[in-house]
Amino acid sequence: MARATAHAALGDIAAKAAAALPGISGEAASRRAAGALEDYAADALLMPYGDAMEAGIRLRWDIDAMAAHFGVGFMLAARRVTSLTRTGDAAPRAAFAVVNAAGATLQRRSLPEIALPRYGAACPLWSVYRALSEPGRTLRQVAEFPDGQSVIFVARAEATGGSGWGRLGPVRAALLALPGDAAAATIYGAGARETPEPVGPNCRICARLRCPHRAEDPVFGV
Repeated sequence: MARATAHAALGDIAAKAAAALPGISGEAASRRAAGALEDYAADALLMPYGDAMEAGIRLRWDIDAMAAHFGVGFMLAARRVTSLTRTGDAAPRAAFAVVNAAGATLQRRSLPEIALPRYGAACPLWSVYRALSEPGRTLRQVAEFPDGQSVIFVARAEATGGSGWGRLGPVRAALLALPGDAAAATIYGAGARETPEPVGPNCRICARLRCPHRAEDPVFGV
């Protein structure tokens, strides 16, 4: 209902704003950009900025608890948290992605230090892909990239549409990626004795040449 309200109130405005964005060309790109603006409006309607900030601080940015507090799904709550950061705010810096069962990235909000794939899949060791086999369960992963950067991944898969006999409903997984320093202020922060799991960005640009999970050769010489 919030999404329908946002579309009814902002449809034409969002379409014009999207078409004016730099780098947006073509009908399909404009349509997707307008949809992202409407999603933002719907998220803000369901989780107003002040209320979301208060709940986030009180709940230590526990996405499941925030989702329950506002009566929304994990995916929407995680996406909203990534839009709360402003200069001087307490909201944690985080990247966000949504993938489908094929591993394709459907939505993404990146950070400079966390490279989310624009096309195709990321590293198969990321918890967002494990979540697809365990819908309804939130998975937390302490990960370390080849350059030593620590990241906390929080992922959950949920059915996003109806299904019937003989028809599988679409399942999508949402990922919240918190840099180590940002995660420290949340409920997901790494413990002192936790051993990070080695991961990479994706096989084509990963420096872990001996990884048994490698599916493609790297683009650089070996």
